[in-house]
Amino acid sequence: MSKFKNSCFIPSNILREIDFMLIRSGVNPSKYIKIVIKGRTLNAGIINFPMKKVICITQEWIDMLQNNPNNNLVWNAFSGTIYHELGHQKDYMPNGLLHKILITICNFFGICLRNYHSNQLQFLYWVWEAHADFYSCEHAFKGDRCMSRKTMLFKLDERKKRLKSIEDTYDHPSWMRRISYIEKFNFDEQLITKIAMDVSYPVSYVEVQNIILHYETYFD
Repeated sequence: MSKFKNSCFIPSNILREIDFMLIRSGVNPSKYIKIVIKGRTLNAGIINFPMKKVICITQEWIDMLQNNPNNNLVWNAFSGTIYHELGHQKDYMPNGLLHKILITICNFFGICLRNYHSNQLQFLYWVWEAHADFYSCEHAFKGDRCMSRKTMLFKLDERKKRLKSIEDTYDHPSWMRRISYIEKFNFDEQLITKIAMDVSYPVSYVEVQNIILHYETYFD
């Protein structure tokens, strides 16, 4: 059975909220299809197709929002999640678009590229996650780090309730590490160098500057 459900399962108030976030990010909501996927985690994702982009939201998110219509923390965490995924649309890829498409496809089907790349790939994964967190903080909460921390801790607690992993993985820093990045750093040379140290990747000065140059326009 397919893990996808028809988009009509997304209540209209949630669709309006998503469209509002897309507009605030400077994109046309009509270019996005919104669907629900099965899942017991508070996750979302965006799949890029040639004609349309697809925003996938887990049923767990739909249930959480419907059961907590007046809970600001829940709705803020959802907003932070969607903006995080929108932040991934800006991911830095030194070897071009086709390489990023390959990685995206492999991730979607659960294929691990660990054996075919150096730890540069892990470094890039973690940079993507850190940038998406900062993008979310800036666009969802107007740069309020305390609000980002609250929503990230909420999602961390929800993962613990569902007995999901909260540790570092090859493609994601742990939740506590991500919170530490938000609390202690800006998205700049110092953080990128710190991420490289955390994954034991000998990043060069030129690569750090290329990453900064790529991302600097997304915090206007």
